[in-house]
Amino acid sequence: MKDTILPIEQVVYVPSTSQSQKQISPQEMARRVSEVKKFLSEKYGGFTSVKGEGGYAMMKGKSEKIIQEGVVKVTSFSTKNKYKTNKTKLLNKLRTWGKKWGQESMGLETEGDLKYVYSKVPITVKEMTERHSPSWIEKETKVWK
Repeated sequence: MKDTILPIEQVVYVPSTSQSQKQISPQEMARRVSEVKKFLSEKYGGFTSVKGEGGYAMMKGKSEKIIQEGVVKVTSFSTKNKYKTNKTKLLNKLRTWGKKWGQESMGLETEGDLKYVYSKVPITVKEMTERHSPSWIEKETKVWK
């Protein structure tokens, strides 16, 4: 049997909250994680999952507030061919999960680069300003140009 190289690493960040940072039940979190594991296994052949904590800066009035939440990072490795074949399917699935789970965006890390996959596209500058710090917006809009 020949060794196999899987050069493309992708990580889906599964959030433990729904709209307005409301904590979901452990059963709902388990369902979310199971759904992601199943999808990645079907498209790329397997997964590894790790519990963690995530956070981001959000504007509350004129000041920033740090929002923290539990996450599960579900990682999958794939061949270049499977990555190319399934990339659009994964992005569409992330948008579907984002809408279903009440998320503005879902985090997808590919080869160490984090991408926010927005559930609602396009997101308006007003919506972005209501949720994020000026420094985050400046960084994001540079990426879009």
